Amino acid sequence: MYLKELMQGEKFAFYSIVKNLVSIDGEFTTDEQALVDGFLAEMSLERNQINDIPVDDAIKMFSYSTASVRKKVFLELVGVTLCDDMLHQKEKEFLDKIAESFLISEDDKNAIIRTVKDLLDIYKKMAVLVNK
Repeated sequence: MYLKELMQGEKFAFYSIVKNLVSIDGEFTTDEQALVDGFLAEMSLERNQINDIPVDDAIKMFSYSTASVRKKVFLELVGVTLCDDMLHQKEKEFLDKIAESFLISEDDKNAIIRTVKDLLDIYKKMAVLVNK
């Protein structure tokens, strides 16, 4: 949703973070690969254009970004974790680490998570309506 607005270095950093997030359980499934490929398309990037950045360095790179960019990236990451309707413990811990590093308050973090859940619920309702 917001990824096309990122600067080139931010896009590389996001890719590193999201790639780590989707494989946090030790697996990188075909569905997760498709999700990551969708992010690349949204950012107008090809996999061969990506510079590999260690995840901790990628997270630190966002300290130079605006608060708005950090919240947008966090929102996108929350969407990734909730796309299977579950926030797993390792995902929650990783999101907590990112929220702290991104200086996102507990209130804002919880509001973002609630909002993404609400949005995903709306998407499900729309899917039911159009598939009747």
